Amino acid sequence: MNKFTDFLIKQKYLLIVLNLAFIIFLSFFIQIKEIDSSPEIWFLDNDPAIQSFNLLKENFDNDEFLVLYYKTDKTIFTQEILSSIDSLTQKVASFEYVTEIFSITNYRFLESENDVLESKFLFPQFDDGELPTIEEINFAKEKALKDEVLTKSLLKPDGKGALIFVKVEYKPNENADYKINLVKKIYVEVEKEEQKTGCEILATGGPVVQWELMKTLLDDLKVVFPFSTLILFAVVLFLFRSFAGLALTMSVVYLSLMGTLGFVGIFDWAYTSLNISVSTILMAIGIADSIHFLSAYIQALARLEEEGVSQTEIYAKAVSESVKKVFLPCLLTTLTTAIGFITLSQSHLRPLKEFGYEVAFGVFLALILTLTFMPALMLIFKPKFKKCRNFFIKKDTLTIYEKLVEFSYKNRKIIVYASLLIVIASVFGISKLKVESSFLDYISEDHPARKWTETIQNELGSTVQIDFLAQPKNGKIQEKEVLEELVKFEDFLANLAGVKEVVSVGKFIERTNFELNNRQEGFAKIPEEQSVLDELFYLVEGFGGILESLVNSESDLARVTARTIFMDSAQYNVFMERVNEYISMYVSQFKIMPTGLMVMFKNMEYHLLWSMVDGFLWALGFIILLIGLAFRSVKFALFSLIPNLVPILITFGLMGFLGIKIDVGTSLIACITLGIIVDDTIHFLEKLKKAKEMGKNNYDATLHSMQISGRAIFFTSVILILVFSSLVVSVWIPTVYMGILCSLTIFSALIADLIITPAAMFFFEEKRKSMAK
Repeated sequence: MNKFTDFLIKQKYLLIVLNLAFIIFLSFFIQIKEIDSSPEIWFLDNDPAIQSFNLLKENFDNDEFLVLYYKTDKTIFTQEILSSIDSLTQKVASFEYVTEIFSITNYRFLESENDVLESKFLFPQFDDGELPTIEEINFAKEKALKDEVLTKSLLKPDGKGALIFVKVEYKPNENADYKINLVKKIYVEVEKEEQKTGCEILATGGPVVQWELMKTLLDDLKVVFPFSTLILFAVVLFLFRSFAGLALTMSVVYLSLMGTLGFVGIFDWAYTSLNISVSTILMAIGIADSIHFLSAYIQALARLEEEGVSQTEIYAKAVSESVKKVFLPCLLTTLTTAIGFITLSQSHLRPLKEFGYEVAFGVFLALILTLTFMPALMLIFKPKFKKCRNFFIKKDTLTIYEKLVEFSYKNRKIIVYASLLIVIASVFGISKLKVESSFLDYISEDHPARKWTETIQNELGSTVQIDFLAQPKNGKIQEKEVLEELVKFEDFLANLAGVKEVVSVGKFIERTNFELNNRQEGFAKIPEEQSVLDELFYLVEGFGGILESLVNSESDLARVTARTIFMDSAQYNVFMERVNEYISMYVSQFKIMPTGLMVMFKNMEYHLLWSMVDGFLWALGFIILLIGLAFRSVKFALFSLIPNLVPILITFGLMGFLGIKIDVGTSLIACITLGIIVDDTIHFLEKLKKAKEMGKNNYDATLHSMQISGRAIFFTSVILILVFSSLVVSVWIPTVYMGILCSLTIFSALIADLIITPAAMFFFEEKRKSMAK
């Protein structure tokens, strides 16, 4: 260690240049990217979810749906509104990436005349470029309101609302820029039609939701990050009472952040919603290491001044002592934090693996800057920190920590038993936790995307779709027995909660048979004879591309689409449980695979949540093992559980009692806070171990450790609580919860470090001695 500090003192300019050169090199790879919301980036190539999704894309168009909803208090069957619907339909149809569009003004229905099946427009006048008369509109209205297909898809049953379904080309493995630009263009046209008709036109569907959520996240970044930085600036400036302290700490934070962004750019990793939390994590870890180092430096500087060390040597000695003092605990905290995030590499989700590596690199970079770049700057500029020394060496402050140790010792039994009761209560609270997520829960109730989606869902019942691929085990789709079993599955889906409509080849063939037989009762079914069924399939081939969208060219794969409400995780899980139960009991002719964007996003959420849980458990195990090996003490390893595990148990227990769900945002809390709060634990235990090696008894060793590390633990915790609390200004609800719950966890960890852990050590030391007697 002496060689390292000697090198640091002699080569301070070289170290500054090398650090800056490395950061500048990395900064060349920084890429300014939009948030990538495509589902493929979340899955590895061998994941079953992506394989079934690829099968869907290979055999059918996999366009996304964007939905526009004309909402009126009267009726949409007026010349003005119908003309507006037709105008918007034609305008949007002309936009790039729109592959097909469906509305009431271009709706076709099947009709049989003289055994000839025809497709007719509900409003042929619009197809001819004319405006229908009042009489023609009333005739079409009567026909439309009786059309079950139409009232389940494009028309509100009471005639007071109509949908426009826009099929948007899905471009795999590309970011959402093309969809965003399309949504913006559609919004412009929607605003024009709203002004013309006085109708409210709402929008939802995948592209709209992606754009609105991305816009929310980007707006959040513009507000939350500057606000967090401002709070951090204010607190650090108040703490160190000098711009030198601010500059030193912020240089570590921002240089490590720049380097990490460059590291991500080198591998060309996608920028996802997970990356948004990286800046907060690195800010927290970077500031924690910096404060521990500066605290040690200020204490060393004051002591060396009292000893009369000359001005030519005092700063070099203070820096050298500080580096030696914090090197091991800072290295251990970095290792434990990095290990915690690297465990996420076991996940099946690509962005989560990348997120783990990204944070691990960032914390190591922050450590290098803290132990080389910051000390080198201090050797050159020689900060004295005279205005803030009272915070770090004031005897009144020391008395506070003496009283805390005394309080912990005198009340050790009460503290231990009370903590045990809190842990038991927390475990009970955790048992009440629910893993649920829905994008609607991520944004406030007054957010446009949420209001529009809920309105459309409540009034028409369908805003998204779940696809199923049905692959016959033997034979072809058009074989009678095979198709009849598929129809039963379709009927089952249609009766499930949340399903508005089922689109499938079975229903299409049944309807075609019904129309060809002049709508006679008893013919809305699959024909009894295979020859008649074959004729039906032959008849509808190429009929508007409908059959081709439902059955592949080899007739060995069918697509069944259930149009549903937006389901949260609980609703989706119940839905899929019932589907799987039905398949296992009644489906023998097919292999049925759920797929599509909705299924992929739900699978992504499931993998993300449980990867976080799995990663946390692995990280906790590695951290305990590493602490035990570093301090060569099983006792220290077990005691480290108190300030690291207990606060997280308390937070998740409280979530259970308050009904806060585990979702994509709250699942991050354990991994983030574990990497942060272990820092204070290691600093405390490292000072405690040294004191015991000096021959101090348990009480005096705890007091010694508290006097040296207590201030830094308190200050870093307060700063981190304030930084995370600043996230409440976000409009992204997972970010708000993350800020509040991380702050709560850090506060609990502070209490555990300063009171509960010492009390537990006194308590069990007393038990050990009594047993020895």
